[in-house]
Order: sequence, then C-alpha cells, then structure tokens
Amino acid sequence: FEIQVQVLFAGMDMERMPEFDVWEDKHHFKQAIMNEWLYLQGIKDGFQLAVELLSNPVPFDDDTLINSERNEPEA
Repeated sequence: FEIQVQVLFAGMDMERMPEFDVWEDKHHFKQAIMNEWLYLQGIKDGFQLAVELLSNPVPFDDDTLINSERNEPEA
C-alpha cells in the first residue's frame, strides 16, 4: 500500500499537505483496528472449534467404527 501512495503523490510536496498526514494516521489506525478485530474473531472461532471437537470425542460414523473393530487382531 505504501508504494501505491508514494506513486500517487510522487509529484506533490507532502510537507505542504498536513491533511495527508491526518488521513494517513486515520488510515493506519483503521487498519490496526481491523487487524485486531480479525485476530480476535480467529481466536473465537478457534475456541469454538476446539469446544466442538472436544464435545464429540469420536468423529466417525457407525460404519467406520464397525470396520475398525473387525480389523483388530484376536488375542
């Protein structure tokens, strides 16, 4: 993104445009908020997945269990 901004404003003197600094600060702040929200959403989704997997300890259907029982060696 930085390169795009530099190309966009290549012919302008940034020192004379304080509003650009304000816009850039707001942009970085919004990006940081968005990244933090995505991170927290990922944590929530991961926790929800872990709870679901732990609440159903055998994620196989009946056919898989029958097949695995048949393949056990006899003592």
